[in-house]
Amino acid sequence: MPFPFAIFRAAEAPLLDDTGMMSPPEFVDERGAEALASGSYRQKATAAQSVTVPFCQQGEGAMSLLVGDFAPGFTVWRHSHSLDCLYFIVSGQANLGSQKLGAGDGFFVPANHPYTYTAGPDGVRVLEIRNGTSFDMRVLETDMKRYVEKAEARLDAKGRVESGAEG
Repeated sequence: MPFPFAIFRAAEAPLLDDTGMMSPPEFVDERGAEALASGSYRQKATAAQSVTVPFCQQGEGAMSLLVGDFAPGFTVWRHSHSLDCLYFIVSGQANLGSQKLGAGDGFFVPANHPYTYTAGPDGVRVLEIRNGTSFDMRVLETDMKRYVEKAEARLDAKGRVESGAEG
């Protein structure tokens, strides 16, 4: 059955964590959850990112759209998802290794392919487009304690990302 025409509004978009679309992260480093819970990193990381779901269909062949806002210097841990994902940079900059992607650029990540990126000096706003509405997150950082220490140092003195803020 084809999906009907739909309109969605950013103001009505729930947070990804409130939708049940993504299963809780699975860590290859068994100390991963413990490393995240210690110190002030979790609070800083929560304040430095916002991911909302303005559009999510139900059923076979369903599409979903997520909007991610990340503060300057925020590093998304090395991870993979069980669905393909097309990323489009709306504003700001995403650094993938030596590649610096700006507004209008993007990247495609096949299912189960590891990736990471760091928000540029003005942060980044990305659209995540998936052909599916239920997926996992497998965190592939092998030393979460080290990741947390480095990520927390980058977040010191960085501002909070407001949900729906322009990048």
